[in-house]
Amino acid sequence: MTKHFIQQFRDRVMGLPITKQEMKRILGHIMNVVSGSRGDESICVHKFDREVIQQDPKPHRRDEDELWIIVRNGNLITTHRRSSKRTFNTNPISMKVDRVRYSFI
Repeated sequence: MTKHFIQQFRDRVMGLPITKQEMKRILGHIMNVVSGSRGDESICVHKFDREVIQQDPKPHRRDEDELWIIVRNGNLITTHRRSSKRTFNTNPISMKVDRVRYSFI
């Protein structure tokens, strides 16, 4: 797990109005997904409720309901959020990975 991932997780997830238990559940799921990852992957690991993302302190992120991680050779590199309504860049070429997949809790 990189420092960059930790910083991004704090910024993208910990600023949302979710319980510590939910945060731990998401992080635990991420760790499970990473342990089974092969090669370079971008994985959607969680979809937030609209009510939650609407309370993001940064207005430009209030439509980003999907939580994605990037794993390279078993190393958790980063996390980001994307909108499920705008998927035109959700592909291996745009994300610079071998595979894109969904693995929700």
